[in-house]
Amino acid sequence: MVDAFARRNAAQYVSRFDAYKGETIEISGERPGPRGTSLVETHLNRAGNSPVILTYVLRQTGDRWGIVDVLLKGTVSQLAVQRSDFATTLRSGGLPALTHELNGYADGVARQ
Repeated sequence: MVDAFARRNAAQYVSRFDAYKGETIEISGERPGPRGTSLVETHLNRAGNSPVILTYVLRQTGDRWGIVDVLLKGTVSQLAVQRSDFATTLRSGGLPALTHELNGYADGVARQ
């Protein structure tokens, strides 16, 4: 299941960033977040469009920092959206069904 989740997340990022069209990423600030996290504010600047505001939620484990969530416009949590998306599948079919769903998504992106 962990491998399937990693494949699905990688496929999701690939599908979102399938071509370079002059976008730039600007880090606009950092501030302390809740429960020992750090919030890094960024703007994904797109030619001819308004920037997409993303806040990366980072947590330190040992001597390494890692991204634990991404907030769209400072409020929409990718983690909460995924939790909601996966809950129905887990309730109806458990881990085998979720693993199948995650792998199916990754396989579909790979075929594109």
